[in-house]
Amino acid sequence: MLLLGSAAVWLLLTRPVYRIESDFLEREDKRQIDEWLRDKAVSPVGDTRRRAMLALSRIGNPQALELVIAGTTDPSPRVRAMAAFAIGQIDDSTVLTKMNRKSHPEAFQVLYDLLSDTERVVVSYAVEALGKLGRPKQFEMLLRTTAPLPITLAALVRMQAKESAPWIVELLRSDDQDVRRAAVDALDRLEIDFDKRLTKKLIERSRDRNAAVRVVSLKALARAKSTPGVLRAVFAATKDRNTQARIQAYTTLGLLRPSGTEVEIAAGLQDANINVRIAAVRALGARGDRNSLQLVRSLRFQSDPLSYAAEETTAQLADNDDDYFTGFTGFPPEYQSDAGKESFLRALSILGSPRAQDLFRKLKNFDGRSSANPDSKSSQPRFESDDYQRISRELNRRLMVHTTIGVFELIVHYDKARLTAEHFLNLVRQGAFESQRFVAVHPTLVVEFRAARPLFQARFPDRVRCEVNTEFFTRGSLGMFADPKDTGGYRFFIALADIPEFDGRYTNFGRLISGDNLISNITRETKILKITGI
Repeated sequence: MLLLGSAAVWLLLTRPVYRIESDFLEREDKRQIDEWLRDKAVSPVGDTRRRAMLALSRIGNPQALELVIAGTTDPSPRVRAMAAFAIGQIDDSTVLTKMNRKSHPEAFQVLYDLLSDTERVVVSYAVEALGKLGRPKQFEMLLRTTAPLPITLAALVRMQAKESAPWIVELLRSDDQDVRRAAVDALDRLEIDFDKRLTKKLIERSRDRNAAVRVVSLKALARAKSTPGVLRAVFAATKDRNTQARIQAYTTLGLLRPSGTEVEIAAGLQDANINVRIAAVRALGARGDRNSLQLVRSLRFQSDPLSYAAEETTAQLADNDDDYFTGFTGFPPEYQSDAGKESFLRALSILGSPRAQDLFRKLKNFDGRSSANPDSKSSQPRFESDDYQRISRELNRRLMVHTTIGVFELIVHYDKARLTAEHFLNLVRQGAFESQRFVAVHPTLVVEFRAARPLFQARFPDRVRCEVNTEFFTRGSLGMFADPKDTGGYRFFIALADIPEFDGRYTNFGRLISGDNLISNITRETKILKITGI
């Protein structure tokens, strides 16, 4: 019997890693908790226990909480850290609200106990998880831990701890640029009222030596009073050497709506970067005066993204049909591209007059494009057992993305999200991204692109489960959006900034490794010509 027991242990410990990983992948994909997974949560191998905690966090079933809570006392700090992460995912307050269920009675206490852990990584994940659990009245416990301050600040935002504002304000003087950026972002996202003292501090940060700090400070100033000091700071930023800062400066001016400044804002129309010029057009549109209308209307009827933005803005500024329809009666031939048609239809919708509505209906009826929903339920089968084994052995891939404005390089991380990486590469093999444009551009946040909608003949599913992980979304991260059913498939994005609110929510499965200057020039007119490197 002793020999048989020893043989069983030997087989467990010598089973190929990829076979174990494939078993985890299959259970994650099927959202299945069984005896095998329960056994792995108490495996004698620390890495296996940690991987089991990650699997349980992805499955998200509250039945897993007993196993996960037990993992918080594991002798391995890596297992304790992942157990804390899993509690945050499963007992996230936003998830509880949607599912109409209550938090596990022990979840908060075990995370609180982990704040005194001797390992900083464990404390960090506990802080992050406590932020997801909510309970803003308990915020003070997060202010005295060893967790990195940016993680603490993100947790305070998640729990909406507005009373922590005085502590956050003091961090604006930090020597660490990441802390300064996170502090400004936290004050903005918590919607703290900006008094004169705090506004002055934000003006100072809008001149910070770090570009990311300047960008978030300019964004925050959009909620400040439109004082001469604020306006001087924002207008100065329109000449910033950093593209993102200039874009945000014009965006903020659009929200502040300073009077008598149309000439200064119009100077942005000469900027070298297309997204800065578009931001200037939108800033003019927000002013709502006749001078701005004349400036913007002169930019229409060209086959370029600036003209498309001007089309929408003209509709926003128009007081009547004559303001908008001067010079044409039907569909402008310059707007034949998908982005042009989209902007023109959006402009008609904004105008909303009977004449605009009639033209809108005619154009929509004439549009022969498929109305198929890319988020509809897949008819493709799930992965088979052999597929999971193959995918578990795949290595990271580097891809060259050829676009109409240049080439940039991505790395796809199989080791972070294997099913998503495989799905993305399968779409590349099918040519699903060829001739597809970037459908949404938020110049200081993300650029979004989608796969085409054909019925794929490949044996793999065209949708996959979300694979949340512990990777942070920073500038250049490659992610997959999720739909409400916890799956994704067609919608992908590249982050243009740190986005803590995306962490643990969307799948992070790769990043940009060259072409950083290029992604700031992407517009809705930019197309992917092909992706090579497989």
